[in-house]
Amino acid sequence: ADYSFVALRDAGAIRNVAWFIGADAFANDAGIDLSLKMDSFLSGEKVWADDIISDGIVYIATVSGSIENINPCLTLSGAGRIYARYTTGSRAGTSALTDANGNTIASLSTLQKVRSAVTIGTTSQVEGQTKRKVFIQSYTQPADGGPEPPSEVLAQPVTLENKLRIKSWREVYRIIR
Repeated sequence: ADYSFVALRDAGAIRNVAWFIGADAFANDAGIDLSLKMDSFLSGEKVWADDIISDGIVYIATVSGSIENINPCLTLSGAGRIYARYTTGSRAGTSALTDANGNTIASLSTLQKVRSAVTIGTTSQVEGQTKRKVFIQSYTQPADGGPEPPSEVLAQPVTLENKLRIKSWREVYRIIR
């Protein structure tokens, strides 16, 4: 099965899909307009950890391979990804990640599964801009028994546009027609 992430807009009596990441087949089966598609997950890539929302950005953690019937405390081999997508405004659904040159990238690769998409840290001033520390944690102990590698730290911009009020949250596992 292919996984998808769907951002829903709830404006009182009006509820609709704002954007999604996923397969065309999912959108067709669910009756979602393909123009709302922002990206696709890689084949076999599954959403593993709880998504985290902060400052108008949703962080999504994925892992490739089988995750069913696995002890979540064990380290899985294989790679994962972290996606960060804006939730509001004209950039809704687009990636909030950039590379070292400032170019937008779809996701960051991880060396293993992560138990949470990210951990949100404090804000600070960086070059005159307010930025929030966002930690991507590593849980893999090296084969030689050494210490775990340090967490990777992102510095995500915080603007007034990035404020989001969450009314409710729901995970949909299967659409039944």
